[in-house]
Amino acid sequence: MDVTVGPLVLVFKYTLDEVKKDNVAVLAEYSGLLRTLRDGGLAAVGKRTRNAGEVLVCISFLDEKKTSEILIWETSMGGPSATKGSLDDLNRSASSQLHALYSYVSSPISRGGLGVTLGAAWPHVQTFVPPRPVAYKNAWLQKLKSTSPILAYNDDEIDLMAEQYGESAAFYFSFLSEYARALVLPSVIGVALWFQSDAFVRPWYSLFVLAWAIIFIEQWRIKHQRLSIRWNCSTEHIALDLATSPTPWWITEAKAALSIPWVLFAIIFVGFNMSIAFVLEAFISRLYDGPTLYKIAVALIPTVYNALTTPPFVALHQTIARRLTSWENHTSQSTHEAYLILKVVPVVAMVAFYALILSAGIYVPFGDEFMHFFHTFFHGHSSGVVGNASVPQTTPYTRLQEQLFSFTFVLQLFPLLLELAVPPALRWFRKTPSVSTPPASAPSSDGKGEQEAREFLMRISDEVTLAEHTFFDDYLSLTMQFGYCVMWSSCWPLTPAMTLLLATIRLRTDAFKILTNFRHPISSRAASESSRIWISTQSVIIWAGAITNVAVIVLVDPYLRTPASHRPQIDILALVMQVQAQPSVLLNLSTWDPVQGGPSSSTASFISVRGFFVMLLASYGVIVFKRYVQHILHSIEGTEHSASPAGSTLSTKKKNRAVGDLKLAVGPTLSEGFWAEDEGEADISKKRL
Repeated sequence: MDVTVGPLVLVFKYTLDEVKKDNVAVLAEYSGLLRTLRDGGLAAVGKRTRNAGEVLVCISFLDEKKTSEILIWETSMGGPSATKGSLDDLNRSASSQLHALYSYVSSPISRGGLGVTLGAAWPHVQTFVPPRPVAYKNAWLQKLKSTSPILAYNDDEIDLMAEQYGESAAFYFSFLSEYARALVLPSVIGVALWFQSDAFVRPWYSLFVLAWAIIFIEQWRIKHQRLSIRWNCSTEHIALDLATSPTPWWITEAKAALSIPWVLFAIIFVGFNMSIAFVLEAFISRLYDGPTLYKIAVALIPTVYNALTTPPFVALHQTIARRLTSWENHTSQSTHEAYLILKVVPVVAMVAFYALILSAGIYVPFGDEFMHFFHTFFHGHSSGVVGNASVPQTTPYTRLQEQLFSFTFVLQLFPLLLELAVPPALRWFRKTPSVSTPPASAPSSDGKGEQEAREFLMRISDEVTLAEHTFFDDYLSLTMQFGYCVMWSSCWPLTPAMTLLLATIRLRTDAFKILTNFRHPISSRAASESSRIWISTQSVIIWAGAITNVAVIVLVDPYLRTPASHRPQIDILALVMQVQAQPSVLLNLSTWDPVQGGPSSSTASFISVRGFFVMLLASYGVIVFKRYVQHILHSIEGTEHSASPAGSTLSTKKKNRAVGDLKLAVGPTLSEGFWAEDEGEADISKKRL
């Protein structure tokens, strides 16, 4: 029997103490596991590894007939058998066969699977590890050495990626490629505008970026749907997760509602924490005029405070959010991811954008007034803090631009470098000389087959130690970068260029990361729906970007264009004293007279009301323009579809093809001898001695 796909590897792990105390129970579970797999019509054999207490159970299809049966079962999600005609349309790519094999093994018996899941029934089953397609991996790594400025992937390469690495990876790199290409136009215009104009806000460029963002997202939405149909993972083909026990919908929704208070608390905590850091950095640390050494220390306080509080809390929040979402027990992976997005994105967006909102809305227009307020406050109450220092002149434009450069590039690039460097460093640090017997290979008359089997086991032993990878954090990072581009390009036209530079870097680093630092992923039928959720999230970002741009254009820009001698001088100290005496004034700030220090129906009220209505109009304008773009793009798509032959699915394309330097890989050929001798039972028995 030759294996052309896989085999899927199941890790059976036990401790030496368990074997010494109850060797019979461990052996019974192991024997029952092999019996279950073999009775299910699969080939299964255990092989020992270099790691003590670990057996790799290799699982594969017995023959072509069983492969077709499981593919039909997985495609119909355990429903009625497919028709004869569907046999020719089955997706027989490597990723589809591995996913079908994984689903068949791990699905409940009641749904037609074998019921081998990670849980109480099989306590020593640790995880499933699909082997990497080595030839394809090497070809992909070779492609990363290309000197092309933008390493984007064409449709054939994306299709091949779906065949070998699964639909999740293909959707992600297809989006990243389209995103990098689309960023070229706003980047070129932004760079030209940056050298031609020194204005703080550029309204027409802001409108252009909003229109560009809407058109790009709607174009990607259509292409995403086209890819979903071609890869047989469109929404209408997605069923419930076969490995999940169904839970009544109202229980799931009730559990989800219980997480709302925690999410609100996280948003408030992050906002309050970043406000403190903002005040310390923007005002207090700049006013201190003590000894040089102390001045340096005071300047570092905001950075240290923010670094010690915000990132750890966000990491804690994401951990709690993942546990809450798992506790809710959603019926499908896509729904699980959607509810996780609802918990994580608001807090991460608060971290990403709140400091910029404070700078644009407070520091830029009112920085001098707040400086004088804090100077007066400290001079009157603690003269030793400020002394005779003069109030420094603020540089609002420079500050906001420096923040945008830091947020859009530096703070985004640093995590990418960590993801590339930390996992190999940890593996090197944890690696110790092996004292156990190296993996044995089954006797074979074919020396080449024996060598391939030995190399396969050694490679899988290393891959087992790698972490699993999901694209959730990658999509989250790209969505925040997209938000910087949409929301703040009017203040800094170089934002799209910085985002483009980072996207070109990610096209290489993300590919290298998943090829070397993480396990080979198991494709998912819910990949289409999971990635489609991020399209909706990015649409919300565009809507928020419209409001942010209008707020800057209507409220901040007119104030800055007014000569300094004609601007109303806001008496912040009087406002604070008034709020202390009458807190209800906070509910009526729109009528506050900045000069007289009291209520008035002055120009400030008119500007606030006008700004509110313009922002409301902008929010509806984005929705209307989005619908118009959808109508135009769908009309174009319908015309092209009627003029071209019906799109075929990926399964109808010829295999073993070559696309550029990326070739369709064939799995290792493991001989009959490999499958003839089981080493797991003997290894478990030997550990008892």
